[in-house]
Amino acid sequence: MSWLGDGRIDWPRILLLALTVTVLVTLGTVAATSSTAFGPYNPSWDGSSDFRQDAEDDPTVESHLLSDTAQYDELPANETVAFIIAPDEPYEGEDAERIREFVDEGGTLVVLENFGEPGNELLADVGAEARVDGQLVRDERNHFRGPTMPVATEVSRITRSRLVLTS
Repeated sequence: MSWLGDGRIDWPRILLLALTVTVLVTLGTVAATSSTAFGPYNPSWDGSSDFRQDAEDDPTVESHLLSDTAQYDELPANETVAFIIAPDEPYEGEDAERIREFVDEGGTLVVLENFGEPGNELLADVGAEARVDGQLVRDERNHFRGPTMPVATEVSRITRSRLVLTS
């Protein structure tokens, strides 16, 4: 063992090796996760990584993570639920038209808005009457740890077999 040289431990080399391993593990962890609010790989409270992972783990659901609306054309709309999570830029032109066609063909669209206008513009583009008004959703009766953490009551199961997440 050349590290031991004359029988003594070469501490500077061992510390350098430990530091290198620590840096590589840290970089690997950072590269595998995201801190983008509502991002599909963000494991924090404001991320959707658990939602994405649950969809991928369910054998009855075919899930796709899309970044281009052109891919909507490849999926049968009447069997698909599309989640658009906190859009930070408006959908314009062909992108808005593709999503409108998806809804017109029977696709289910869920827009999770985070107090911005892009979600309202998209809702208007697809012909929806609903809008986000910038206020927190509150439920005084059905909540977890307070009215600003409402718990949705299941009224029916979604029978669609495809799930699309768009960020």
